[in-house]
Amino acid sequence: MFTKFTKKAIILIFLMILSLSLPAYADNAEVFAEPLGLDSVLRESVATNPQILEALEVYEALIHEVRAAESGYKPNVGTEFSVGQQYTNGASSDEEERDLTASSAGIYARQNLFNGFGTDNYVNETKARLMAAAYDVLDVANNVFIETAEAYIGVLKERELLTLAEENVETQGQILKQIIEKTEAGFGRKSDMLNSESRVALARANVISQQQNLKQAVVKFHKQLGRFAAPDKFLDPSKTYEFAGNVDDVVELAFNNYPALNVAKYNVLTKKFAMKRTQALYYPTLDAELRADYDNNTGGDEGDTKSYSAMLYLKYNFYDGGQRSAEKKKNYREILKEHQRTYIERRNLNESVRLAWNIKESEDKKYEYLKNHVGLSTKTLEAFKEEYQLGRRTLPELLDVENENQAAKTAFVESKYASLIAYYRVMFVTGVLLYEHRTDLFEKVGLTDNKIKLPDLSDYQVMENNRDADTVKDTMDQCDNSVLTETGVYGCADNENVSIGYSAPENAPAYIKPKESALTLEPESLGEPVSLGEPEKVDSMGFDASAEEQTVNFSNILFKLNSSKLTKDSYPVVDAIAAKLKTMEGYTLQIVGHTDSSGNAEFNKKLSAERAKSVYNRLVRKGVPKENITTYGKGEELPLYSNATRDGRVKNRRIEFKLTHLKQHE
Repeated sequence: MFTKFTKKAIILIFLMILSLSLPAYADNAEVFAEPLGLDSVLRESVATNPQILEALEVYEALIHEVRAAESGYKPNVGTEFSVGQQYTNGASSDEEERDLTASSAGIYARQNLFNGFGTDNYVNETKARLMAAAYDVLDVANNVFIETAEAYIGVLKERELLTLAEENVETQGQILKQIIEKTEAGFGRKSDMLNSESRVALARANVISQQQNLKQAVVKFHKQLGRFAAPDKFLDPSKTYEFAGNVDDVVELAFNNYPALNVAKYNVLTKKFAMKRTQALYYPTLDAELRADYDNNTGGDEGDTKSYSAMLYLKYNFYDGGQRSAEKKKNYREILKEHQRTYIERRNLNESVRLAWNIKESEDKKYEYLKNHVGLSTKTLEAFKEEYQLGRRTLPELLDVENENQAAKTAFVESKYASLIAYYRVMFVTGVLLYEHRTDLFEKVGLTDNKIKLPDLSDYQVMENNRDADTVKDTMDQCDNSVLTETGVYGCADNENVSIGYSAPENAPAYIKPKESALTLEPESLGEPVSLGEPEKVDSMGFDASAEEQTVNFSNILFKLNSSKLTKDSYPVVDAIAAKLKTMEGYTLQIVGHTDSSGNAEFNKKLSAERAKSVYNRLVRKGVPKENITTYGKGEELPLYSNATRDGRVKNRRIEFKLTHLKQHE
């Protein structure tokens, strides 16, 4: 049983432990409460990101593979021992059967003296693979850095957009409250109140959507860091590197620094050394051996035997079934394959740099315009508020301007972070990102001033390096398939020919042009029909079969508003004319379109010609020979009546038929 003293002692010990642990919890709370900068996140990822750690393990494994390859330079020293029952019957035992317990022991040292330089090339091959793995670590880290930076900036963007959405809900609610008060007092309209309520509901839904966007951004960042981080602890990153020159200069910077290009370069070198190692099979091998042996009861001889030797061994394979030749050809094709990979990497990089630069350039130039847009939109909102106080604006109008201001702020925020992401993507594709946030990763993979030096084998299995035969080698050629041999300093004869930016025209035309005269109103645009009268019967305006020439005007052929398309009421009129013309022969017909003087003269002439053509098409479809007909438009040139009156304008919009040498069909 516990005594009172024992219970008090336990409680006291517990309180002491608790008091000692509280500072630790407090320290952790302070750590989690500290601001989280992008630079510290990137540095932490080098030590914790599994993709980088995996690439490092590959590199470390290759270090040991290099050491294994270098063992070919050193001798093999070993010993051998055997014991067992040996039965002999023959010359070695004087034709006697002997059953002896035989044993032997030996010690040797073997050293390869020559193997066709196979060891040299194998060591260099593994070292080239090691260098490729080293740059692959940087390439993996570079990709992790940009993914982390984009996830980090994504949290910043969604956090700011959420703040805007929350502010918008509050503003919409304030306006709704005032609209309700005015409506209940009898000074507002119910429709305005309902419209405002619907906007508040939408604003609340937008807040929820934006909360979801922020949570999604936090989850994406969690993948990069391996833990959750409070969005309010994120800091806006500053731009620490200034890119000089134009996009061509940036591509050149990428060609010199992007780690994946070095991976491709050392992969080519690896395959070259592999091919040289294969060529060693065509040479003999020469080995030296020092050996000492002790034998007891071996070969049917009873007793001990000691022997010492120093030997040279020469081996040469005269025929191997074509294995060496096949290996050599395979390795050559693998060299060519890796050489093509360098072109693929450069083209991919060239594209990535230019795409990222285009976004950065456009977003940077949009920035001032969007910033100005927000400023002017805010001033407009303040002006509307003042005008509302003076009774010149309504709350719904104020609500519309508030929404425009919200949209302006949203567009500005999205552009600001799009520009920041584009900036980091340019740093990524140029390799600058690794240097601006440099860690001990370069030292870990041996990429220092004392890095491995290898023969470049530039004179061995020489690869093409200027496919388009221009003035720039392909390793730095930004257009490796130029048509012209004379190109610029970067290997391109031309550029994208698309500039980014806006320059206002010196003489911008007026948005609303003044009318030419007081009588230039366009009645058709105001809904006035082309003709007001009932369609006239064709017979009452029939053709005179005895006349050599005659002109008939039809103002009852109607068209749709400002169009050359016939109305349905006009089909019977044109069809009746077609039936009449089909009874005649030996004639020519001119179809002339006319309009009134409303609107633009050039437009009217074009419209009149199109309307005459529509009548022509209808007649031809009804069987009238098309070779007899010509069409044209006169526009407003030949009015029959004054265009100063509405009735005159209606009659001037007509289709005119001119028939020549008309003969009646008997």
